[in-house]
Amino acid sequence: MLRAAMPNFSLGITRGLQMAQVKRPASALTRPLGLVYFHVKDGTVRTPKTNQDGNLEGTRVRPGEEKLGQIQEAFITSDLVQETGGDLSACVEGFSTKGRHHYVFFGGDNDIGSRANWGRGKPSWDEARKLGCNSDVKTADDQTLNQLANTAFNKKNEMFLRSLAVLGCLDISTTKKLLKGFSPENPDQQEALCQAVRKVHVLSSQIVQDVFRSDPLARLSYLNGDHDSMCPIVEGFYNATGQKPIVIYVDLHGDSRSLDQGPHSGNWCTHIHEQGWLKKAYLVGLSPLNNNAETLDNLTKLGVTYEEFTWERLISDNDAFNLAATTIITEIQEQHPESPVILSICGDSILGLPASDGNTHVGYRVDVIYGFIKRIQDNTNLRIFNVAELKPGLEGSSKGVSEFLLYALFLAGGGPHNS
Repeated sequence: MLRAAMPNFSLGITRGLQMAQVKRPASALTRPLGLVYFHVKDGTVRTPKTNQDGNLEGTRVRPGEEKLGQIQEAFITSDLVQETGGDLSACVEGFSTKGRHHYVFFGGDNDIGSRANWGRGKPSWDEARKLGCNSDVKTADDQTLNQLANTAFNKKNEMFLRSLAVLGCLDISTTKKLLKGFSPENPDQQEALCQAVRKVHVLSSQIVQDVFRSDPLARLSYLNGDHDSMCPIVEGFYNATGQKPIVIYVDLHGDSRSLDQGPHSGNWCTHIHEQGWLKKAYLVGLSPLNNNAETLDNLTKLGVTYEEFTWERLISDNDAFNLAATTIITEIQEQHPESPVILSICGDSILGLPASDGNTHVGYRVDVIYGFIKRIQDNTNLRIFNVAELKPGLEGSSKGVSEFLLYALFLAGGGPHNS
């Protein structure tokens, strides 16, 4: 239930910022802090902004074509909220009856986990300007939604577009304001950052649970936010289905630090293993220079398969990424053919896109990542697709993030489809 799952959490600044008690939203038509639908603003529920033709605002339609922004049933609207009483499970059930089983959820500007792990957060507009960004720094969510709205139907993408249901966006803007300027170098402030991460995990896990409990055929794309979102993604899926998934993650980092501090983006892999939610994990792309000794030791202890797929191996052969996909797919098909798979791409591993760690010349080409996504989608039981850590505005750029997310979403959703 949306009302039960979306706590209205506030932060009180006392000795490093302690979390206040969880409160329930007053009614179904009161904005539930933590989840904001695209038609929710300033505490009021409204339908998405439309133009004079009734299309989603920003949708540009040429005569004779149809775009996703014209299809209101692909998004949660205020009518649907009122009809279901604000129950997310009921919304999901409604989408599923219309054959829409590919749910899209945006992680918002959530950069708390990376900041708690000494990484870079998403810059404000002023900060981005100082970094040389001359364009408007919209969130990755807004940019991607606009591109989705302006995607025209054709015989190659219609099955994909007709399957989509956009649920909403994680909204932690109030929390981020209270955490502004907090640094992990200050122990109290780092603990405050980690406390906020825990609360965000509660929200995200419940959303994932609602999706998979309400639609047995569900596939979820959880786009952006920080990489620690993998904790609630795996937890929510496991709690909803009782199945332990296989996780495949493309990352320069192991994300297997100890749990002495956190949770944060640097120890989510350790957390999901120690909770017993996971069947198996594969790490593709580990860098020899971006991880400490403990991280590598923990990968071995946790049984993560990564030695065959490290950075120096992947750059030694133009086809190495494809070979890595073949190895992983073959092992899954032979040992766990029916097991659900979660694929996660860390933005830090992608060349040319602004991300938390800023590895400008170390990551992997976008076309290589696209090919890897498609092979995993085509050859495994992919149930959840995740992209994390992309930060529009860093490196003086706000472009490219939404384009990557849109095309990655398309590939993870089973496209392209032949007529």
